[in-house]
Amino acid sequence: MDMKTDIEEFALLTKSLTSLVRDVAGAARNQRVEYEMEDGKVAVGHQIAVSEGEYSIQRCECPAGKFPLHRHPGVREWVIVLAGDVTFRHHHEDSKKKERVQTHGWARFDPGEPHDVIFHSPSVVLGITIPDAKGYPGVKIEKLNGSGK
Repeated sequence: MDMKTDIEEFALLTKSLTSLVRDVAGAARNQRVEYEMEDGKVAVGHQIAVSEGEYSIQRCECPAGKFPLHRHPGVREWVIVLAGDVTFRHHHEDSKKKERVQTHGWARFDPGEPHDVIFHSPSVVLGITIPDAKGYPGVKIEKLNGSGK
């Protein structure tokens, strides 16, 4: 994907998010989800919004630690760091890429792209999936062994 396509896609997403902002205050009490981290710690999140077939948004408070290698088949994912210090690791067959970002930084993962996340400090992230990840973080996350397969 080229930069223009990324920007256009993100613009469509933010247009949808703008209408959502009015409801965010009550949304934090929506469906609670827990994400198991590698060291036994648990990150706690809430499903903020789901637009059937279009997108889903989750907010998560993550302790320092590592979120295991996984992928989301058929789902593109953005993770925006609202607060904290995070490294996103992309595991492509032909290369590996690391992005260390802090508050207001973000990363994007293509559908099915293996990745893991290291939280260097307690962090708050916003995860956006397109199309909506039904059952996320359950059925749409496929945990992988260390090889990315």
